[in-house]
Amino acid sequence: MLHTIIMAGGSGTRFWPLSRRRRPKQTIPFLGGRSLFQRALDRVEGLTPAKRTFVITNAEQAELLASQAGAVPRENIVAEPVARDSAAAVFLGAAIVHARDEDAVMLVKPADHVISPIDAFQATVERAVKAAEQGLLVTFGIPPRFGATGYGYIERGEPLEGIEGAYLVERFKEKPDHETAESYVAGGTHYWNSGMFVWRAADILEAARKFAPVHYGKIAPLGALFGGPDFEEALAEAYRDLEKISIDYAVMEKSENIATVEAGFQWDDVGSPVSLRDYCDADAEKNVVQGLSCAHDASRCILVSDDDHLVAVVGCHDLVVIHTDDATLVCPASRIADVKRLVADLANDGSTAEYL
Repeated sequence: MLHTIIMAGGSGTRFWPLSRRRRPKQTIPFLGGRSLFQRALDRVEGLTPAKRTFVITNAEQAELLASQAGAVPRENIVAEPVARDSAAAVFLGAAIVHARDEDAVMLVKPADHVISPIDAFQATVERAVKAAEQGLLVTFGIPPRFGATGYGYIERGEPLEGIEGAYLVERFKEKPDHETAESYVAGGTHYWNSGMFVWRAADILEAARKFAPVHYGKIAPLGALFGGPDFEEALAEAYRDLEKISIDYAVMEKSENIATVEAGFQWDDVGSPVSLRDYCDADAEKNVVQGLSCAHDASRCILVSDDDHLVAVVGCHDLVVIHTDDATLVCPASRIADVKRLVADLANDGSTAEYL
């Protein structure tokens, strides 16, 4: 049976101050009144029932996510004691579902993507499941719309017989420079690496045993304890000294039984407030205005007010202004990536860490 694992532990630092540790990007309802997390749940409705849908998050966010999770059982929202990157989250989800169903197939997806339409996404998942049932570890490849330097890439190899748009993976590529990224787009055999996967739980656990034996030894036994009185203590002990590593580095770049399925849907990881231009209504001057905000003689600005405080700009172009009840960000849209560095500065300053 198919199970869904939603990874929802990130904070979305480039959305600061709108996004915080206790209120991460995926929980903010800035697109049509539903959060990215709720939209992620909407996409798997009909694929996996709520009882076979799991959320891997952290203790600071678990209750907020539970309040948005609809019919997903509270016990299916699993809080990692410390962040150990995606490999630990994936292996934990695999251990849990494998203990319940030895033949389980897993869909693994982050909570903070924008994907449409839903029927095309589900059709792509169904193709990926067919490949996973052959013992392959399957990733979703996004046809690149431009030469993005912020994504890793997948180079496809030979097609898989009988599954439309499915290929063996030749190799994974790190985030490229601009010239290399443009060559990937022109060549037509590279995809953006979406960070979404489908595989049998048993297969990803075997890959963990082979390529990440320390992770496997600590996490695999947790599946049998899940739902019992000893689970939380065992989870904390397992994570205590665990290496922080992504699933790509831990397994995907080392394994040989990797396939990719070309995504038949529109995809965006909504990496920063600048992405709102693609999903929110704009005025005649292409300003995106949310909340109590006003732009005069301004263009291509993104203005967000999170309370009853008025945000107003005059004579500005390509500016991002985000106001919350305790912090305000003003940043050129071209420098929005540097907000991540700003958040790091706040974390290192004892007087401002409370604003994270």
